Amino acid sequence: MSETSRVPVDCPACATETVHELLNPGGHATVRCTACDHTHKAELTEPETETVNVIVSQDG
Repeated sequence: MSETSRVPVDCPACATETVHELLNPGGHATVRCTACDHTHKAELTEPETETVNVIVSQDG
């Protein structure tokens, strides 16, 4: 059995953003709320990435 993916999504039953189990991935994914077990469709978007330049010092 594979590990279930979890995503933050607005739950229409809870009326807040909660953690959901991803049941069927895709543009309009099927998700289940871990708080109330409500199953619904949600549009998932890829998080935006940001490039950050860093300098790592070896001298401490």
